[in-house]
Amino acid sequence: MTLKQLKYFIEIARLRNVTRAAAVLHVSQPSLSRQMQQLENDLGTKLFVRSDVGLALTSAGSLLLQRAPALLEQIRAVQDELSALSATPMGALHLGLPPSLFDLVTLPLVRRYCPRFPEVELCITEGISAHLFDSITAGLLDFAIVSSTESTATLESRLLLTEQLYLVSAPGDDKDGQPIAVGELADVPLAANQPPNVMRLLVDDALGELGKRAQIVVQSSSTRLLSHLAAAGTASTVLAYSAVADLVRQRRVSVRPVAGMTVTWMLVHSRQRALTPGVQALIDMLFELAAEEQYKGHWRGVTVLR
Repeated sequence: MTLKQLKYFIEIARLRNVTRAAAVLHVSQPSLSRQMQQLENDLGTKLFVRSDVGLALTSAGSLLLQRAPALLEQIRAVQDELSALSATPMGALHLGLPPSLFDLVTLPLVRRYCPRFPEVELCITEGISAHLFDSITAGLLDFAIVSSTESTATLESRLLLTEQLYLVSAPGDDKDGQPIAVGELADVPLAANQPPNVMRLLVDDALGELGKRAQIVVQSSSTRLLSHLAAAGTASTVLAYSAVADLVRQRRVSVRPVAGMTVTWMLVHSRQRALTPGVQALIDMLFELAAEEQYKGHWRGVTVLR
């Protein structure tokens, strides 16, 4: 049984579908199926059976799924301890990031980190907070940026930054830059994130408290699609400024801050593993980059919490 097979098994067990798991893991379906067949052969037992709703775990599969996160934690803890013995950070670093931070965080972070630490292999997963939280709980990520959450018995959370949310619309809005009340969102046709995305939940909850509902004309898990639909005038959307910074710079959208609506991003990592020099350097760089963008005025409505 290899570390790779264990990671693959956890993802298939989570999604109960080999095709979807292959897409998430960025491997071909035949390759993933072969890895699982080899794992079953090595263990001498079946882990999955087919059902009407996809794959189901056998009793052996359920047992392995219970033990797999702890196994991954133990293996990674040993890797971290060995890496910490070296003055030079090295090895794989698994990081989970929300898609909305791509332009202002993810891309500049990779550009700055990789040349400085060439012995570290960055492995980046993009996803909504709920999925990233599941992945780090399962031991698939070293740390992640997720929307506000409490620390738990196994996970440590740390404040990173707070972002103002904006109503994003086609360019030429004569109220561009002016605040909009939450209640007014109910009058605007919206292209919205799919639940359980935090932006969607914030909008639904805020309008629900006022006895109102959003006019949803399009739902998507793609932040890029939502922002470009707004730019095209198909429908407005509610996003953090980081998700549309490039479009604002190109004057392809208008943005209005939604009064009192913010999202807080947290750094989350396992309590059971010490932060390696490579991870600590990356965390320091995250705060450094965010502070720079705030100081330069490139990131409207952000407060770095350090």
